[in-house]
Amino acid sequence: MIPENLKTDIEIAIVEQTKNYQQFSWQPIDKGYTNEKYLISGNEQEPLAVCKIFSKNEIYQSELRFEREKHALELFGGDIAPKIIWENKSGILIYEYLLGQELHLVDYNLLDPSEITGIIEKIHRKSKEKRNAIKEDVIKYYTKIAELFESSRDDYPPKLIEKLKKLTNLQVEILDEYSEHLTHVHGDLIPPNFIVNEGKIKLLDWEFSRPELTFFDFQYFNYYAEAHDIPVRLNIKAEIKNFYSNIVDVLERLWRHGYLKKNKNIFYHID
Repeated sequence: MIPENLKTDIEIAIVEQTKNYQQFSWQPIDKGYTNEKYLISGNEQEPLAVCKIFSKNEIYQSELRFEREKHALELFGGDIAPKIIWENKSGILIYEYLLGQELHLVDYNLLDPSEITGIIEKIHRKSKEKRNAIKEDVIKYYTKIAELFESSRDDYPPKLIEKLKKLTNLQVEILDEYSEHLTHVHGDLIPPNFIVNEGKIKLLDWEFSRPELTFFDFQYFNYYAEAHDIPVRLNIKAEIKNFYSNIVDVLERLWRHGYLKKNKNIFYHID
């Protein structure tokens, strides 16, 4: 739990943002694999903000995840992401509460699928304008994460780690061939990270945003949509689809292994 002195600082920041004094309550809403969250409510239990604590994890370092999410919310907050209310260097981020439904709970007859594509394209376009992504950043990410899986005490399956290494080697040529698609991606486009309110979509949980080809986000969404029979698919170039199907699949199988080791509930299933 957060120290009382930090809670006081956070509540003062919320009062300054809302221009209204509140009697605050803090309620745990999620304790995932790499973070825990609290819903901060005000008078009459009105949701005001979310407190996200970036927990230590041997594979996905908390400092990197904190910085990635902070930078993404600074770039997209108020547009397609929540606004930051408070942050410091302690690995705690407070952002506005977004009212809406998670994507997998929405009536798809009331949703325009093209808006999903539009949101993803906006991420890539705006990221490309503001950040300088290079192919070495992409290779470095996968190489480092393979090393961390290999050295982990959680005994990740060697076959999956070797497959990730082979895919990383293949990606060198792919990054050259499709260099115009190199940008920063959201990196975790599962349906619960989409909030839909009155037909408008915003995105949560940007801690895995990083340099990549745009195809990763599109195929990552498709992977989860297929797992949960969500009747929306995003178009991806046929010649690149197989590679990203493989890299998403191996990453998710490794991720699932870590979840099961820690007895966490898993949002999705893999055959």
